[in-house]
Order: sequence, then structure tokens, then C-alpha cells
Amino acid sequence: MIDVSVLTIALHDKLVASATLDNLGCNRERSARINFDPARCPWVGTYPGNVSTTPRNVSIRQWNDEVELMVVAQTASFGNEGTDASDLLEELIAAVLAVVTTDNLTLGLTGVRLLSMSREYRYVVFDSDGQGDLFMPQSILRFKFEVRS
Repeated sequence: MIDVSVLTIALHDKLVASATLDNLGCNRERSARINFDPARCPWVGTYPGNVSTTPRNVSIRQWNDEVELMVVAQTASFGNEGTDASDLLEELIAAVLAVVTTDNLTLGLTGVRLLSMSREYRYVVFDSDGQGDLFMPQSILRFKFEVRS
């Protein structure tokens, strides 16, 4: 059975090495509290998701794991216009997708293969003074990998 931290570390290391994310000024963390500070945006966090394990060959203890990894991407825009933040969020998503889809969809690990990807969008407007002064969109990217162990 898989130690999921092997996968989250591999993905996080690839995100940290991304020149595109560097150019966007993106903060990157692994298994940390979800960012709530707009001053730290753009921001991406890497987290484990659901894991499903089935035996491949019981006699020699080989396993087939389906592991979900999640990347939360966030941006922020001050003022009541969220277009810039939404556009930057799409740039972050594209950079994360580029990282995951390199190395033949394996994260550079033996016995790992990307099966599918999905994303979900969420929008938060902080309105402390009634002016809609902060727009903070985020996307949760979900990657399902098959891992043979």
C-alpha cells in the first residue's frame, strides 16, 4: 500500500520548481492550513484526498491504489472588480496542470500514472465595509492517480 506523502511531496516539489509559478509570484505549501490571507496570494496548497486500495495479487502482497491529490489555487483582487483575480486564477491553474502533465503523467515516480483531472471553483467576497472590497477566487484541482505498490 502507498504512503501518500510520497505523492504529495513529489507534486509539491514539482510545483516549487515551476518557473511559471515563480514568475507569477506564487506561494506554495504542502499540507498546511488553507490560506485565508489575501496578501499571500497567489497561493497554491497541495493536499491528499481519497485513497482506494485493492489487491492485485494477494499471495505476494501487491496492491493497486487509486490516490486523489488536491491542489487548492487562490488569487485575490482588492476592489469590487474580480476580473483580474479570475484571470490570474486561470494562469495558476494552467501552470499547475503543466506541472502535473509533464514526465509522462507520472510525477516522475515509478509505478504512478495520472488517470483523471477535475476542478471546482469557489468565490469568496469579503465585505467588511459594504463596498465588496476583496474578491478571492479559488479552484480545487483534483488529480486521480493509479499507483502500483
